[in-house]
Amino acid sequence: ISAGNAALKAQCTAGPGGAGAVNNGDQSVQLATTVGGSRTLKPETAKIGTFGVVLEPSMLPRFSLPADYWNVTIDDNLGFNTAPVILSGCYPASTASAAPVSQAYCNLIQRSPLTGQISNINDFEANVGRTWTSGIDLAARYTVPLEEAGRVGLLLDGTYLLKYDYSTGTGAGETIYHAAGNYDLGSGSGIGGLTPRVKFNVGVNY
Repeated sequence: ISAGNAALKAQCTAGPGGAGAVNNGDQSVQLATTVGGSRTLKPETAKIGTFGVVLEPSMLPRFSLPADYWNVTIDDNLGFNTAPVILSGCYPASTASAAPVSQAYCNLIQRSPLTGQISNINDFEANVGRTWTSGIDLAARYTVPLEEAGRVGLLLDGTYLLKYDYSTGTGAGETIYHAAGNYDLGSGSGIGGLTPRVKFNVGVNY
């Protein structure tokens, strides 16, 4: 810890391991983590709202456009906090954050009484946050008759993502990621994946 980062030094001294956690020579790039289930889990709960219309204009026969708005809020998401979130929650100054220290996260960190170095991080499954998402689904259909040759159907199914917010932590330690239209949740991430604003499929039937 550099001499200029007094806040981080204070957080380390007050956290697990006490003064032994400060400048103990630990240069580990990987930390042992214990994962598993928990008997204290609460079930996820969700509130879902939808509203839809179907447009079939008389001036354009054989055309239909169903449109649906949806809004989903999920509370008490099940998942894992992950070691980086636990460490930054216990030592927020390590990421230049002014957030208060989360004692709940500090309780998950174990340090060696001999060296002061982190010996293990407990990352049991927990109710880790909330999700808010909303969007609009469209499903356009248009049929073109070909007389005796049959008919051709043109199809477009698409979604416009209005919002995809995901939170980790609770209370003052809560961090909200606004992920719609960007890569903040990461490809292959356990809490989501890629969340583009627009997704669609087009097709032709005969």
